Amino acid sequence: MAQNKKESAPEYNDDQKDLIKVATLLQKKGLKEKEAVANRQRVYYFRADMFHELVLEHSKHILDILSKHIKLEKLDSIEDSMELGDIFINNGLLKSFDRVKEEPQKYKYPKKLVQAQFPMKEKGFYAFDIFKPQNKTAYLAIGLAVAVIAIILFPLWPYTVKLWIFSFLFYFSAIMLGLIFVRLLIFLLLFLFGIDFWIFPNMLDDDIAILDSFLPLLYVNRRHDGWTVFFFRMFLLLCLGAYCYNESGLPIPLTQTGELFDEIYEWGKGKMIGNETNAIQYTGKGHESLDDILKMTEQYEQEEEEERQRKEQEELEKKEEEMRENEDL
Repeated sequence: MAQNKKESAPEYNDDQKDLIKVATLLQKKGLKEKEAVANRQRVYYFRADMFHELVLEHSKHILDILSKHIKLEKLDSIEDSMELGDIFINNGLLKSFDRVKEEPQKYKYPKKLVQAQFPMKEKGFYAFDIFKPQNKTAYLAIGLAVAVIAIILFPLWPYTVKLWIFSFLFYFSAIMLGLIFVRLLIFLLLFLFGIDFWIFPNMLDDDIAILDSFLPLLYVNRRHDGWTVFFFRMFLLLCLGAYCYNESGLPIPLTQTGELFDEIYEWGKGKMIGNETNAIQYTGKGHESLDDILKMTEQYEQEEEEERQRKEQEELEKKEEEMRENEDL
């Protein structure tokens, strides 16, 4: 994206907000942006052919984003993608650039560009002109540094806090994995009867906000497949019926499942935070935890010194005994 001087954040209208979402989508999907110098400013630009390729590849998603405020009937060809690029330019969110005439070689990604005034073409160089607040980047950098330090010092955290964190992460992961498994199982079962049914259909979509991932709650649609898929579904249904009939007489080991869950929990707790008996107990009184560490270190060094002296004494006694045996001989 083009880098501008420090300025207040502009107020974008609804059209521009939707276009910014499209730009973010293209960047996440692999729009390659290179750094260059244009008019003594640093810009991050992309090639038009890469833009068109990604737009056509994700045309359905882009049309869904723009459907509320921007009238764009289709994205089936390069011309349609060029029309989308012109919409970006007309809304002030895209700038066009050209090669420097004095450039000795025609690099695929030149290091120097000059700003131009032309619409979106099939080939060329363009850069998004979207404001990025610098304070947000600073906050993220500070948060990242604090998180790294906290992770490094994790062994020194109070055992109770570590247990809370581990329990939250463990049960949250178990709930998410269970939800993913259940929604997939229900989808496969109803697929056999020609129905597409999803619980939280946008749950695994990384191009939308976190809260939007849980909206809508359900998605139901009747499939209109050909005879090939129909016979395939009937074959799977017969296989499922035969499997259920074969397994119907066997007991369901729910207790074993619960024991396995508990074993995984205890194993993960031991790997992540260790045992409570070996952990340093923080009482919250000043720096007692540091004193405990120093005492444990001194005790360990003292035990090592005593062990070393004991071994030296044993070796000395062994040598004296060998000398006495030699004198007797």
